[in-house]
Amino acid sequence: MPESAEEMYARVVGLLGEGGRPPLPPTASWRTFPFEGEMLVRPLEQPVAAEPERHGADPAECWCTADPDRGAIWRDTTWRVAAPPAPTGLPLQLFLTPREHLDVTEMEAGLASSFGVMTSRLVRVMSALPHVGRVHFSQWGDGSTHLHVWFFARTARVRQTMGTFAAVWDDLLPPVPDDVWRADLRTVAAGLAAHGGTALV
Repeated sequence: MPESAEEMYARVVGLLGEGGRPPLPPTASWRTFPFEGEMLVRPLEQPVAAEPERHGADPAECWCTADPDRGAIWRDTTWRVAAPPAPTGLPLQLFLTPREHLDVTEMEAGLASSFGVMTSRLVRVMSALPHVGRVHFSQWGDGSTHLHVWFFARTARVRQTMGTFAAVWDDLLPPVPDDVWRADLRTVAAGLAAHGGTALV
């Protein structure tokens, strides 16, 4: 029988006590862990009555519908690759989104296959930048109903930015110089356009 949110919460509180804090995870001892010193894990909050509505549940209110090329560096008839409005701490942070308003659970087989091809292509093009050590990608869908997959390129040979904390380091590090960032965006857009579609930067 599945464990409900209430049962999960009761089990955790039963083990840790009301207002109890879980211990720091083993990852806190990893050399990639971005923080040091005294740290506390927040207590687990009680479950809410229902899942919150995500932005863009109504396609007419989705930013991808209202401004489909916002931040876009490349597009074709099916997919779009976009960048944030300004550089971040890692060399590149990019987003892959379908032109059609849908979530990953709504992709039919042909589009899902195309998604795999686009993911592989974008990772290859970003990885070809000489200062990039690895490209990580992930999808967190709690904020928006329109599928958006994050791609993070980390700087080669900077060991602390390796692995699962790369996205945290992206938030913590000072932004990449604007001219370097824009040159990388143009290189990635051109690399994608070599396989079809249109470079927009």
